[in-house]
Amino acid sequence: MSEPTTSVTLHDPTRMNLLGLLMEGLLTDNIDRRRARMARRLKGEVQIQAGRMVSTLRFDAGEVTILAGPSEAPRAWIKGDMDGILGLITTTRPIRPLVSRSVTFGGSPRWLLALSMLMIPEAVLRDRVPGRLHGLLDGGAS
Repeated sequence: MSEPTTSVTLHDPTRMNLLGLLMEGLLTDNIDRRRARMARRLKGEVQIQAGRMVSTLRFDAGEVTILAGPSEAPRAWIKGDMDGILGLITTTRPIRPLVSRSVTFGGSPRWLLALSMLMIPEAVLRDRVPGRLHGLLDGGAS
């Protein structure tokens, strides 16, 4: 039986904004076998905005395509200033930008939870996220 894989690609690398490049590096580094299985169950788009930069993450059967610009119908969205977005994805305390309201979010709670599990580094998840949430996400997101 083959291992689940997920590819992360930029739709148009020559026109990609900094936010999209950061998301590509982050997701490429973070998606391991367990997370690949979770990502394969996602189908739809998530919009991320940092200041005036907007990127869309399009999930489709294990393929994650990052596009520069907004989504027409995102399943979930994350919005904040660049410091808040960076704090959310690079720190050992990703809750701080949410509590300080430098990052806001909306849309499907299950999508937001799945996205957080894909974006937050494994070491932080292992130390801070209860195992029962990992099990919920392994059941898929819709």
